Amino acid sequence: MIAGYAHHGHVDEAIHHFKEMVDRGVRPDAVTFLALLSACRHSGLVEQGEEIFHSMRKHFNVLPEIDHYACMIDLYGRDNQLGKVVGFMKMIPTELGAAIWGVFLNACRINGNTIFAREVEEKLLGNIGDDGARYVQLANVYAAEGNWHDMGRIRKKMRGKEVKKLAGCSWVHMENGVHTFTSGDTSHSKAKEIYKCLA
Repeated sequence: MIAGYAHHGHVDEAIHHFKEMVDRGVRPDAVTFLALLSACRHSGLVEQGEEIFHSMRKHFNVLPEIDHYACMIDLYGRDNQLGKVVGFMKMIPTELGAAIWGVFLNACRINGNTIFAREVEEKLLGNIGDDGARYVQLANVYAAEGNWHDMGRIRKKMRGKEVKKLAGCSWVHMENGVHTFTSGDTSHSKAKEIYKCLA
């Protein structure tokens, strides 16, 4: 219920149900806190998010996981607090993986700040290996600023490493089966009929 309220932007209801849950003696877990942080993130409630994040360990003995850290980075990024993002990332006790770097790049893009992105570019590209999505994100950070030279440079690096972004796909559940589709895909058994219908 908390996650449902959070997902639909009803932060007050999510927090109300969280308090009711605690009052009834039901112990919140990592998933509960992730839902609450997501609610704060989508509603821009920075102080409330910070309070919830710090209460995890302090009051409930729940250790933050990588998704909780990512939520906080996104929360600060959406609130144009890129300095806080950088400081917060230094406090993360585990190695920064692709998920954290992805949220960081999004924060850089939102804030139109290529300085931080450029500072971590080498480390970032060294850590993400073949994760083409991060290359695309980094290129988009530069493109958002109108820096076409650096955008082209990142795209060139991506091609040089033969890194590809995974194509997005859609799927439909029909007649006890799942049918997946990607753009331009003709491998489906009814591709001709599907494209005829689309035309």
